Amino acid sequence: MKKFTMILAMAFMAATLSACGGNAPDVSEPEETEIEVTEAEETDIEEDDDIDEDEEDETDFQTMEAEDEEEPDNTQSNGEYEYIVDGDHIKLTEYLGDEAEVTIPSEIDGVKVTVIGEMTFLACGNLKKAVIPDSIVQIEGTAFSECKNLTEINIPETISTIEGLAFDECKSLTEITIPSSVTKIEMWAFLNCSGLKKIVIPDSVTEIEDGAFQGCTSLSDVTLPEHFNDEDDIYLAFADTPWYEKIYGEYGE
Repeated sequence: MKKFTMILAMAFMAATLSACGGNAPDVSEPEETEIEVTEAEETDIEEDDDIDEDEEDETDFQTMEAEDEEEPDNTQSNGEYEYIVDGDHIKLTEYLGDEAEVTIPSEIDGVKVTVIGEMTFLACGNLKKAVIPDSIVQIEGTAFSECKNLTEINIPETISTIEGLAFDECKSLTEITIPSSVTKIEMWAFLNCSGLKKIVIPDSVTEIEDGAFQGCTSLSDVTLPEHFNDEDDIYLAFADTPWYEKIYGEYGE
C-alpha cells in the first residue's frame, strides 16, 4: 500500500511540473536531420550524370575512330606489278601477270626494287620459274606461297633471312641451294614442299626454326652444317622427312 501511494505521488509531481512549465529532463531521442532534394534538383543531377557519360562515350568513340583510321594507300602499278615506293626503294606487293617464267625487275622507273612483299606471288598457279635480282634484300613471308608448279627459283646472295611460309606448299620444287648470305631460316619457310628432294644449307646458317622443312615428305638428301648437333632441334626443323628418319630413325627411338 505504501509502495502504491509513493508511485501516485511521483506521478502527481511530474504532472504538476509539466503543467507549470518546469524543466523536466528531456529523455526523447534526437531527431535525424534529413536533407530534402527537390524533383528539379534530382533531375539536374541525373542530367549532369548523363552529360558526363555522353562525353566519355564520345571520347571513347573518337579514340576508336582514330585507331581505326587506315593508313593512306600508296600502292602504284605499272601493269605488271603493284608496288609501294618508300623513299629510294620499292616493295613489290602483287604480281599481276600469269607467265610461266618471271624475271623480277631490279628497278622500276629508276627506283631500286629491294623487297618482294607478302603474298606478291601467292598461289600463282602458272609460275614455274622465278629469277630474283641481286637488288632484292628481303623476301617476305608468303611471297611465293602455294606456287604449286614452281620448279626453279634462285635466292640471291643479298638475302640474309628466308622468312616464314615464304615457299610453303611449293610442291614442285625439287632442289634448292641456299646462299651463304643466309643466316636464318624461319618457321615453316618450306612447309609442305612435298616434292623437295635435296637441300644444301651453308655454314652461315645459324638458326633453323621449328617446322622449317616440316612436311617435306620427299626430302632425303640434306647437307647440314656441323654446328647443328642437337637432335631435338633437328627433328623439330625436319619433322616428317625421310632424311631425318634415315639418319636418326623415328623420333624418340
